[in-house]
Amino acid sequence: MNNSDDTGGEEAPDGISPSLAKRIRRRITARTHTFFAATAPGLEHLCLAELLSLPLSETRASAVPGGVEFQGKLHDCYMANLHLRCANRVLMRLCDFRASSFGALEKRLSEIEWEIYLPRCRGLRISVASFKSRLYHRGAVAERVHHSVVKSMGLPVEISPEADPHLFIRIDSDRVTVSLDSSGELLHKRGIKPRGGKAPIRETLAAAVLKIAGYRPGELLVDPMCGSGTFSLEAAMISRNLPAGWFRILLSWNGLPSAPGDGDIYGAKPSSGLWLSTLRVYLRRIPRTGRLHI
Repeated sequence: MNNSDDTGGEEAPDGISPSLAKRIRRRITARTHTFFAATAPGLEHLCLAELLSLPLSETRASAVPGGVEFQGKLHDCYMANLHLRCANRVLMRLCDFRASSFGALEKRLSEIEWEIYLPRCRGLRISVASFKSRLYHRGAVAERVHHSVVKSMGLPVEISPEADPHLFIRIDSDRVTVSLDSSGELLHKRGIKPRGGKAPIRETLAAAVLKIAGYRPGELLVDPMCGSGTFSLEAAMISRNLPAGWFRILLSWNGLPSAPGDGDIYGAKPSSGLWLSTLRVYLRRIPRTGRLHI
């Protein structure tokens, strides 16, 4: 097996045909996509400022209710997951269309190439939200999505509330948006605390408060009622210029083995997986912003 950093010359990993691997490279890694960084209400503009401070391949980004929508390549998505302190998760938009009946929904879902987005796994999580639409039955919508995935993948895929990958279906006034989660666990879980205190403030909100308060790296932070130390830990990471996701394990995309969670995120170990090779290439394009020296 060739583990070359050039994904264009890598052999297809086990279980993926060469033709499918080629489609993934052309339609996923090579193209520009729309992503959505979801935030708590009121934090959209803080998240936008964070995003625009990153060396993205595209500068098209805008704050919208509930988050930030931006254009970019796959490595921009990885970069957002790694660096954003105020975002809850990053979604990849798969498609957007109108459907006012289940027949129209099924037709449009059948046009999605699920096999290039989803791993050949046995579990799938589907979250549906519907507003002002004739397709108001969320369970029925999830059933149609599940059926479409099973038919496209040619495998028995079970619905599970704990499974990854995680699909998000949002229907607003008969406008359907299909998205794929790229973050796994919510991004406020930094991977630092083995146990949390009672009713702790989320790390994303603590980071936002520090930004609004004007905290700067290296400044003294006094937190006399620190509880589980969320503000102190966020300030320490900011002072050491450590990305918010430095201690997290990246979610695997399409069977991609996760990157090591020991702080050496730029040194992903070799693997036979096509997607890990892709991840290694793109992580090396992300500027090194710090090392662990706490």
